[in-house]
Amino acid sequence: MKIKCIGTGSSGNCYILEENKQLVILDVGIRMADIKKGIGFRIADIITVFIGHGHKDHCKSESKFINMGADVFAPYHSENLMQVHKNKGWYFKSFSLPHGDCSNAGTYIMSPEGHKMIYASDFQRIDYKFSKLGINTFLIECNHDDEFDKEENEGHWEHSVRDHSSISTVCEFLRINKTDEMRTVILCHTSENNLNVDDAVCRVREVVGDKVQVYVARKWMEIQI
Repeated sequence: MKIKCIGTGSSGNCYILEENKQLVILDVGIRMADIKKGIGFRIADIITVFIGHGHKDHCKSESKFINMGADVFAPYHSENLMQVHKNKGWYFKSFSLPHGDCSNAGTYIMSPEGHKMIYASDFQRIDYKFSKLGINTFLIECNHDDEFDKEENEGHWEHSVRDHSSISTVCEFLRINKTDEMRTVILCHTSENNLNVDDAVCRVREVVGDKVQVYVARKWMEIQI
């Protein structure tokens, strides 16, 4: 499987999974033109589009995918955030993520080849354990340092801190869910101003060990996993 980042962070989030020429899109918070460019204009190869919640940096192009008849899995539109979705051998099971007063979901994904991953973004915490599933890849938000200062960031502290994950939250989640099957951790939706990414990577590596590759998502980055 290959993972490609087309956009990450508050300016817009969009990640592409590719396996055997099939494409799955995780969030569409950027312009449709950039998404098309990012997938090489392979619209016919899109299997499913997952959208976690209704903030524009995650759902900006949702209506365009719906209008084109794409298979859009957006559980945040329902009162039930825990849903199962299947399409052409891909399996998704969504789960709720606390994000202020916004309905928000992450998802477990199993590909036709059996690759297992978790995608979770924009959350205060994750209330579920996945260790029994043997997850291979975690694409997970790591937004800010634990020392993020409330007084220096007055005006957006509530949203930034209460509604997004800190490095300690991510490390504890990975510690609980670490298994021998874990191979890759990708930190996404990182804050340019409020997270020391080098320190975050070091702290995650201390938790997951040397056998796990740790990355920070950057625009246009591709990872073969």
